[in-house]
Amino acid sequence: MSSCHTAFHKGLYLYFPKQLVLLRYRMKLSKEEMAQKLAVELPQYRSYETGRKRPTLEFLRRIAKVTGVEHSLLLLEPK
Repeated sequence: MSSCHTAFHKGLYLYFPKQLVLLRYRMKLSKEEMAQKLAVELPQYRSYETGRKRPTLEFLRRIAKVTGVEHSLLLLEPK
């Protein structure tokens, strides 16, 4: 497995849930409000924040469009 591929999976599994929570906090939104903005049901949104569900590329694009945050940043280690 290439290092790029490994970094992508690490970002998807480890960093995405944390980045999603941080993004929601920065936007000062509740989980319910964020779920509404992203047009998903609350249980589905919660599963993204807890890492039980992995986002599709389309969902990453939707987050980027709704929040104005580049979708690739959601896969980086939070600072």
